[in-house]
Amino acid sequence: MKKVKVSELLFFIGYIMIIFSEMFSKVILFENLISIINNIGLGILILAAINSVIINKYNYKTLIGLIIVTIILILVTIKSKDNLLLKVFILSIAFGDIEFKKFIKLDVIIRIIFMCVVILLYNIGLTENYFMYREDGTMRSSMGFAHPNNFGQYLLVICIDLVLLRFKKLKFVDYVYVLLSIILINYFSNSRTSQICLGILFLIMIILRKHINIINFKFMKLLIINSFLIFTIISILLANNYRENREWAVQLNDLLSNRIAYASQFLEYYDINLLGNDIEMKYTQEARANSEQPWVLDNSYLVVLLRYGLIAYIIIYLIMLTITRDLYKRKEYSIIMLWLVYGINAMFENTLFKIQFNTLLIILASLLYKKIISKREEKEEL
Repeated sequence: MKKVKVSELLFFIGYIMIIFSEMFSKVILFENLISIINNIGLGILILAAINSVIINKYNYKTLIGLIIVTIILILVTIKSKDNLLLKVFILSIAFGDIEFKKFIKLDVIIRIIFMCVVILLYNIGLTENYFMYREDGTMRSSMGFAHPNNFGQYLLVICIDLVLLRFKKLKFVDYVYVLLSIILINYFSNSRTSQICLGILFLIMIILRKHINIINFKFMKLLIINSFLIFTIISILLANNYRENREWAVQLNDLLSNRIAYASQFLEYYDINLLGNDIEMKYTQEARANSEQPWVLDNSYLVVLLRYGLIAYIIIYLIMLTITRDLYKRKEYSIIMLWLVYGINAMFENTLFKIQFNTLLIILASLLYKKIISKREEKEEL
């Protein structure tokens, strides 16, 4: 019987607890325990991270780098009053040398089980039900989750996990999963962003899986490697064009449920500074309950820039640059393309650095361990 490593066990327990706290946040039975479960999960991940640092015996250069980044992220957390980036950093250290595909396999099983349980509880009336209506009268159900968009985002993550595991051996049923997810989202939660991204995923499955060398074209490679910066620039340009009342930007904003308008307002209201701003968002559900206007920034790139500051943004951009180049060297084209789907999604949702909406965040650990695919996995493919 294979012996389970303590660090690996700690990581998976902490990770599962955090995913549970996010996906079950509107289940009535757990509503008073969610914060406790999340904090315990984070505490276990901190233990896993400390254990990982000890057993991996980093050199002084790496240790100093870890300390510097930790200090910067603590300062950002204090200034912004948000610990999201610090949590991601802890998660990436705690991941250690766990096999990437092993993590994805476990993740997809956990998410499918959690989704089925929450939807079952929703159908028997044990969740807080949240319904929204579009201007054309289309009803949107949260399906037992915190928001209708969350239902779509969770299905997107599950589909990306499945495609990643089977990228080289996709079957007809895999295409059916993606198309069925689009139909389910359209019928129940009508989340446009997740539907668009699932459509892009479907195109990748059809076209790029067989013609993967397209992403090696010089211009395409340059765009992908710098996608974090490029998507940020596009986001700012969209906001500026909306502010200037350009007709196409106004129409696009209507299609995207005022996301560009909010981005424009946030860029006007907040300054871009070194350590970020204390940004209080007022989500749709809360705003409507208090008869107020929502105040939400659904753009991961602008959230990093405004909430966490210029220093954090530059660090993240350099990390993304390094990781993508490393992925190209290893010819991990499936990961590159699926990260791009998450990147596009992040222009219209604040999801890129939330582990419940992006399992590929774990590739940040590659900067420390250089083991996105372990030697064992490489041997299996030979």
